[in-house]
Amino acid sequence: GSGLELISRSRSRAARIKAKSKVTVVIGNPPYDERAQGRGGWIENGSDSEKTKKGGGYRPLDDFRAEGNGRTEYVLKNLYIYFWRWATWKVFDANANLPNGDVGVVCYITTSGYLRGAGFKGMREYLRRTTSEGWIIDVSPEGMRPDVPTRIFPGVQQPLAIAIFTRRPDCDSDVPATIHYTAIHGRRFEKYD
Repeated sequence: GSGLELISRSRSRAARIKAKSKVTVVIGNPPYDERAQGRGGWIENGSDSEKTKKGGGYRPLDDFRAEGNGRTEYVLKNLYIYFWRWATWKVFDANANLPNGDVGVVCYITTSGYLRGAGFKGMREYLRRTTSEGWIIDVSPEGMRPDVPTRIFPGVQQPLAIAIFTRRPDCDSDVPATIHYTAIHGRRFEKYD
């Protein structure tokens, strides 16, 4: 009568799709929480099957790390980064052994710290290496705590960006992806327009 069984069945079906189905597009607005260490599941800690396939000790989040960058990489312990890594893994890595299994699109609107922050160097390198092209739409060029009328989401004080990354069948990991950048200025309604 409460509908909980229906929700439970829906969640189970969604989990099966997320685990076993080929996904070519992920679009979303992941949650932000900069103190999310321990909540990244197998993205953060790896899984037994991944350790076996990758030769032991593999954690998908490690693909967002850069050599010699360890001290600054505490920023990767953010919930939205775990979502970024899951999406890129699901679209670009999970089905790489299938014909055209690694093609697709990841599009997120998130805080924009990963665009310039030192701790995100490995994430940027991963995106340039594993995608064909990317578009960054900076929707908060005003910086941290912009005036409320300029914010896309009035309650969010952090700068935001929309990122779209695509991988085509002809993607060459030795050729960095072309990245296009634009900044949208003005009040919220002007940015929406």
